[in-house]
Amino acid sequence: MGNYEKDLSVLVLSAQKDHAETIVKALNKLEIQNILVMDNGIDALQQMTEQAFGFLICDQNIRPISGWQLIKEIKTSDRIPNRPVILFGRDSQPESDEVLKRYGLIKYLQFPVQTSDLDFTMDSTLSLFNTSGTLENKYSKAKDFLIKNKSREAIELYSELRGLTKNSARSSLGLAEAFLQDKQIAQAEKVIEELSKSDEDSPARALLQAKILLQKNQGEPAVDLLRKVLDQFPNGFYFTRAIKLLMDFQQFRLAAPLCHSAMRVGIERPEFLLCLGKDRYSEGDMEGALDYTQQHESAFGMTSEIHNLRGVCFKKLGDHNRAIESYEEALQLNPTDARVYFNLAMCSIQMKRNDEAVRYLELCLQYAPAFPKAREKLQQLRRRAPAA
Repeated sequence: MGNYEKDLSVLVLSAQKDHAETIVKALNKLEIQNILVMDNGIDALQQMTEQAFGFLICDQNIRPISGWQLIKEIKTSDRIPNRPVILFGRDSQPESDEVLKRYGLIKYLQFPVQTSDLDFTMDSTLSLFNTSGTLENKYSKAKDFLIKNKSREAIELYSELRGLTKNSARSSLGLAEAFLQDKQIAQAEKVIEELSKSDEDSPARALLQAKILLQKNQGEPAVDLLRKVLDQFPNGFYFTRAIKLLMDFQQFRLAAPLCHSAMRVGIERPEFLLCLGKDRYSEGDMEGALDYTQQHESAFGMTSEIHNLRGVCFKKLGDHNRAIESYEEALQLNPTDARVYFNLAMCSIQMKRNDEAVRYLELCLQYAPAFPKAREKLQQLRRRAPAA
């Protein structure tokens, strides 16, 4: 059996309890104990942006999309590091061996999965990832550059991968993301245009194309493109991806109709209520925004984002004490959120508590040194302070 590191962390994704239990038992036989089981692809994506897993074992049967589609999304994401992956399922494999290998899958495991097959496939997959010079090893390095905002290094490595893989969708999407990160929008558009002519198209291409349009301040065409994706894939996964993309660009007005469309067909996600609350806030409707925070609390509980939204609403309404209370609750959930410290400082300034504001601004800059408004406000307050 493979000699795995004792602290190897494994994320198991399956919508079927018996499938997950079988995989966990097999992992335990391999003396792997650090295991997290999930069944929802949207939640798994979020988890993988927050926690680094050493291995992903994914069932073809997950919610609300297929395991294969999720793996492609993970492999082309600009926020999730490249990780070794195994895909398994009760049905036949979703693509040919050649296509699966483009995304780092050595072998599709047919359920019920035997411990010996899982062991062999895990060991082979890890070797592929850890061996210098392999495609997966290069993809891992390229992804790391992208996530760390080292755009030029990412462009160089994805360009090499694109040549090695004959302009594959995976390498092309990575290169386009790197160009976009480097503000080379025309180059990113060129790569996406070339990819649109290939036979390996995917929703990821359309989402990246929409991102390029948003970067160019072309919100309406971006939404038209996103609607085409949602017409083809009307599920919670892509509704959430589309709405989050629009929120990243502060396009709450354009995102709100998509939120309502999803909710009308019974798709419920906390991101939708957050987006609708921010839309109401941006339109000056504080009571409407607060109502959405209440709906979020009832349906999904509270998050730092929702507490912060409540805080800015109360501040706009002139209720500084409740605003501060909301910001403090936000910090209990996320104590390094620079935006909340900035908002606390703004409240303190309005309440003529400048010493307190200075302390909050210093904390804000401690967690986000490149926060220009905070630096500007701090300088203003220090200039006003009487000399000792």
